[in-house]
Amino acid sequence: MAFLNLFIQTGGRLKLNEIGLNGIDSLPEAIRSQITEESESYTGSYYTEAVINGLFHDIINILENFGYPLASATTGEFEFREDAQEDNWLLDLSVNVQPGDSVRIAYLRFPKQKNNMSQYLQRVLRFQPGQLYREREVSKYAQILRRQEVIKQADEPVLSMDNNNEYFLSINFEEAPSTNLDGIVGYIPPPATQTDESGYFTGLINIGIRNLFGGGRKFTVFWQKQDRFSDEFRIAYREPFIFGLPFHSQFGLYRLVRDTTFIEWRYNVNFELPINESLSAFLDFSTRSVVPDSLASRQLRLPQTQSFNTETGIKWDTRDALLNPNHGINLEIAFSLGSQRNQGPQYLIEEDSLQKTITLRKIRADFSTFLPVFSQQVLANHLHLEFLENSGDMLRITDQVWFGGATSVRGFREAQFFAKRVVWLNSEYRFLLGPQSRIFLFTDNAYFTRTFPDEFDKWLTSYGMGVRFSAPLGIIQVDFGMEKGSPFQEAKVHFRVINEF
Repeated sequence: MAFLNLFIQTGGRLKLNEIGLNGIDSLPEAIRSQITEESESYTGSYYTEAVINGLFHDIINILENFGYPLASATTGEFEFREDAQEDNWLLDLSVNVQPGDSVRIAYLRFPKQKNNMSQYLQRVLRFQPGQLYREREVSKYAQILRRQEVIKQADEPVLSMDNNNEYFLSINFEEAPSTNLDGIVGYIPPPATQTDESGYFTGLINIGIRNLFGGGRKFTVFWQKQDRFSDEFRIAYREPFIFGLPFHSQFGLYRLVRDTTFIEWRYNVNFELPINESLSAFLDFSTRSVVPDSLASRQLRLPQTQSFNTETGIKWDTRDALLNPNHGINLEIAFSLGSQRNQGPQYLIEEDSLQKTITLRKIRADFSTFLPVFSQQVLANHLHLEFLENSGDMLRITDQVWFGGATSVRGFREAQFFAKRVVWLNSEYRFLLGPQSRIFLFTDNAYFTRTFPDEFDKWLTSYGMGVRFSAPLGIIQVDFGMEKGSPFQEAKVHFRVINEF
């Protein structure tokens, strides 16, 4: 039997001692100093493939963000020598830097059939013709476009030169269908202890026309039947960059019939100011009138009211996609202040000593996080809170927050609860199957409290599963939710179809 012995002698390690830079003398002083400072941070590092690639990447990244997207860096001359103090080798390395042209982007080129959207998209991207190329800005263009409702998918920008030797960015994208039809059908079974009662259906229809007349305009019509006796209706129109100004506007009308208790009408105008690609501020003005049923007015002590409200807040959105995000954050925080006048009936004002005018205050917040766990698996959490206060009188049920059902706390009836203060958390573990498809497990938890018509607070917990998938009919959404501790036959099923054409 023969044996082969291998003796390996590594010798000293190779350390970067000096880094020389060739080809940067023609660059402005600010760029030269930044490249020199960055390269000096690598001196003293042991030479590895990762270190040298990191050096080249950082040099090119600096140049790309100062208008040199065609820059390259290669290894030049080098020299080895022994380290007299340590058992190592020292490497003096020369890096050849080729900045290339200083690029200013003359224009953006979109698909020819999308010319009616060019001006709108340029404003969304904050693009100015002739602006200096900066990689940190250009690299965000595709993600910004994917967050627009009018765009289904967007490719990364490609830098090109035309026949006039002008540089431009070519951005291909797929426009979302102009019309969106969204529907929900839900079935609410009777309580298990009341077998003589029958269940009933709830429903929702939401029609949206996107990119109306071009330019990102939108018109929506919404109707929802929450239970046997309640329904909700609203229409809205959104005008981006109204009159060429740097903000969006939206006008809306809203009507709510709550059981046989009261009818609410609301008119509002909203202004949104984009601050950067992720952050925006908004201001909303609305008038609201509430007309209770005569019987409800007497029994529930509900006055007829007229109010004017002002709401202001911020939105922060870093999601990589609207429909099925893999990562990112979506935050909205708002504070509103309103003045409400009690208009009658006169006997109620006198008997309950109601003030003629009261002040309403509200804080609300929505915070969603999307955290990738494994490949195509995402942990999604959505936190919602809403706190209401008023001066003087008790906060009537017409002014409180109504919640429960498919879009708030699943496993319960639509608008089953009302509260002065409410917090709920929707948690989902998602398995992503495609850009528009997923299956998930969920649990919803909520806590609410109120002081009118009774002192009451409660914790709510539900759990279940859901699915979203594309079909010829549209995007099918099914949620199966059940309140913790309730019998299986009282589970709630919410079925929804989103059709785009």
